[in-house]
Amino acid sequence: MKMQTVLAVVVFAGMASVSSLTYAEGELDNFWFNTRIKTTIKKNHGAETSGVFPPSSAVFNKNPIHFDSGKDTCYSALKWQGAGSRRYSLIAICKDSAGDFKNYTSPNEDVQSVEYDDGSILFIATSLNPGNGFTLPQAGQLADSATKGISFGGSFYLMTSLTNAGDVKTVKLLTPVDGSTIYFEQLSGPKTIIGTSGPGLTMKLVDTDQVPQGAKDCLASVLGTGPQFSKCDHPDI
Repeated sequence: MKMQTVLAVVVFAGMASVSSLTYAEGELDNFWFNTRIKTTIKKNHGAETSGVFPPSSAVFNKNPIHFDSGKDTCYSALKWQGAGSRRYSLIAICKDSAGDFKNYTSPNEDVQSVEYDDGSILFIATSLNPGNGFTLPQAGQLADSATKGISFGGSFYLMTSLTNAGDVKTVKLLTPVDGSTIYFEQLSGPKTIIGTSGPGLTMKLVDTDQVPQGAKDCLASVLGTGPQFSKCDHPDI
């Protein structure tokens, strides 16, 4: 689906919902998604840099770089920002190679959102800085020493369908074909790789009881609604 098609869906969803006000504002609060980014940074789509900014040198990657945050490794939660806000935070909680869950997206990161009258949400990850915005780590890393991650740098849309009573029936992810992700990898010393690829983002709605307890505990720690765990602090990756 091209970007202009997605935006058209957004506009028409907002317009159509004016005549139907059965949706309750903030109804997607605490909804969870099994989340994954799996993509490839093609040859010459990533640059290896040396030295602090501005880098002393840069060369393009000669081989494709494969990225996968892993199956059943990351879960993301929607947190409503309150009556009249028309906004949500989207927080990613991922499991590291030791089996511990950690927060990878601060509620205050640069991910803008708009909630429409039918409950659908448009997200725009405005930050192009690696590690900011909606970020997932490469699977199989320890959280405290994570060196590979990817941030979603484009727009995506959660389209809802409702029952006759106005309850949420389904939530479907729409991403533009030409959307972008920003890959980053810390090499030895001051060397890093930064590159871009297509979105590769999937988000599958799951019942709360299907979410691992460790992920739910970590989210509660992040939001200050439960016991505090230092492992759930936002890592500097």
